[in-house]
Amino acid sequence: MATNAPIPSIKIAANSETGSTPKAKATVLLVEDDNYVSASIWTLLKYSNFDVAVADSGADGFRLAQSLSPDIVLLDVNLPDMDGLEICRRLKADPATSDIPVVFFSGHGQFAHKALDLGAEAFLTKPNEIVRLADTLTQILTSRATTQIPEGAA
Repeated sequence: MATNAPIPSIKIAANSETGSTPKAKATVLLVEDDNYVSASIWTLLKYSNFDVAVADSGADGFRLAQSLSPDIVLLDVNLPDMDGLEICRRLKADPATSDIPVVFFSGHGQFAHKALDLGAEAFLTKPNEIVRLADTLTQILTSRATTQIPEGAA
């Protein structure tokens, strides 16, 4: 997707005590067919320090999730070829993608319970909850990182 949004340059500094660099940015797979909404979300997430991959159809979103293994998937419900609920069901049924957290961002709030029943972590409604979007993704990823500490690391 081409966009004219300016992308800030970010310099990653090494930690002076350990010499290591900070953890890589989390990758969000955004599955959204509306180009205006997609560009807006892309810009918001980029400025919130996420890497963002975009798919404009359900089939492309599912294929990208399998090949990219993003840290989190952000889905719309209403897509041209398959709805977001079906994508979520397929992601959760596939061993290669079942552990990837899924968040819905959609104007179809009536599907929130179904989305959560299918394994989504959260359901935010457009456009009202866009102010919570980046924070919600960060909270989910942080929560998962702290609960998936490798054995012997504690």
